[in-house]
Amino acid sequence: MPGDVYHFANTAEAGRMPEEALSVYAGENRRACSGVSTRGSAGCYEIARILSVPLDIWLVRKPAVPGPGEPAMGAMTGIETLVLNKEIIKLLNIDEASIDAAIARERF
Repeated sequence: MPGDVYHFANTAEAGRMPEEALSVYAGENRRACSGVSTRGSAGCYEIARILSVPLDIWLVRKPAVPGPGEPAMGAMTGIETLVLNKEIIKLLNIDEASIDAAIARERF
């Protein structure tokens, strides 16, 4: 597997891929699977199903860089956690008003 390249239709299909390798861990209560928002959660669901372990989903939003596209200048969960990429903000010369507006758009 190391070095191999796989193409999947979606993250759920990718999550089912390691079923044979992971099945040896099924039923071990000390394990859990955590997925991040929608893209990571589908694959994590499949892994949690294979292992018969609890599934934990982290809802994360990304304050976007002003302009077209979806590059992020950070990540946030609800109102308590906000992590900004200061290097991106400085590199792109993003002002505080733009940062505040991006954060406001992403609040749950």
